[in-house]
Amino acid sequence: MPNIDLDRSKERSFLYILIFTLLYGLTLLLWPLIAFAMGMSLAAPTPPEYEVASRLEGTLLMTYPIGVIAAIISGWASYHAKRYIFPYWIMQLPLLWFAAWILVSYLGTALSEVPFLR
Repeated sequence: MPNIDLDRSKERSFLYILIFTLLYGLTLLLWPLIAFAMGMSLAAPTPPEYEVASRLEGTLLMTYPIGVIAAIISGWASYHAKRYIFPYWIMQLPLLWFAAWILVSYLGTALSEVPFLR
């Protein structure tokens, strides 16, 4: 007798991983253009109160593909290992980069006041 709940969980997990793989794949296709633009803006002179924020934004941008590739590989590996709940969590890992980007952009000048970030 087949387990209907397991089959449904397997199917949902597969679709979830597939959708996020395609979505993150599109962002990786656009990443070189954004990295070039960010590199050009980081090369421009910046006021001292924004130096920390611009350095953190550059670091976040350059490490984004590592997070995406790690999430995709671990999501599919866990799916093939018959762990169907874990991909729901791990495929959201690259969203932390967007949240950090927004946070750094929002805090901007306040980050220059933090001594260990200088």
